Amino acid sequence: MPTTPQALAHAAQQAVASNPAATATVLASGASVPVLHHPSHTPAAYLQVTADTVAHQLAHINRWAGAPARAYSLAEHSLLIEEIVTRNRGITCPRMRLAALTHHALATVLGDTPYSLRVALRHTQHGDGLWSDLDRIEQHHHRHMALALGLRHELRARAACTVLAADEIATRTAWRDLMPAHAPLPEELQAGNVRPAAWISLHTPERAAMPASAWAQAWLHTYEGLLEACLELDLTEAAQPGPQAA
Repeated sequence: MPTTPQALAHAAQQAVASNPAATATVLASGASVPVLHHPSHTPAAYLQVTADTVAHQLAHINRWAGAPARAYSLAEHSLLIEEIVTRNRGITCPRMRLAALTHHALATVLGDTPYSLRVALRHTQHGDGLWSDLDRIEQHHHRHMALALGLRHELRARAACTVLAADEIATRTAWRDLMPAHAPLPEELQAGNVRPAAWISLHTPERAAMPASAWAQAWLHTYEGLLEACLELDLTEAAQPGPQAA
C-alpha cells in the first residue's frame, strides 16, 4: 500500500487511467464527464455536453451555497454578466457576449467553487498563491466546454479581462441586493473597489418569482440567439477578402 504523497499521487493517477468514470460528473442528461483529465476520455465526453443541459444545471446551481435571501442561480448570474458587458461596456459583438454568457458554464461539470477555496488551494498546495491543481483542472475543462458550446477558445482567452470585470460587477450587485447587510465583502471585490450596477435591482418580486425552469429557458434562448449571430458573423467574414476580425 502506498504511503508517501508521491506514491499516493501515482496510485491515484493509475486508478483514474484505468477507470475514468471513478472521477466523473454525471450530468442531467445522463452523460458523464471525467473531472480529471484523461486524453482518451475527456474530449469524447464533451461531445455529450449540450446547451440545454448546461442551461438546466446552471439554473439549479445557487451561488454562495444558498446564502442569498432568495435562490440566485448561475443562470441568472450569467445573464446579468452578459447584460453588463452589453450595457456598461457598450459591446455588441455576439462573440464577446457569448463569452460572457458562458463564463460560468464550467460549473456544469465542476460546480460553483468558492473564491475562498481557490485562494486557499493556491497558497497551501504550492505556496506561491498563484496557481493550484484546481486551476489547472479548470483550465483544461474550459477549453473543452468552449468547444462544446461553439465558442472559440482563443476568443474566450482574449475576452477574459472584460468578462471577469463584468463578473465582478454582477457579483457585487448580487451581494448588495441578496446577501445579509452585515456580510463582509469578498476579498476580490474589496481589492478592486468594485461597484454594483446602479441600473438594476435583483431584489424584485418578479425576479424572485421566476422558477429555475424559467431561468434555464432565458439562458438557453439568449445562448441560441448569440450563437446564431456568431455563425452569421463567421459567414460574413468568410465571404470578405483580407484578414478576418477577431
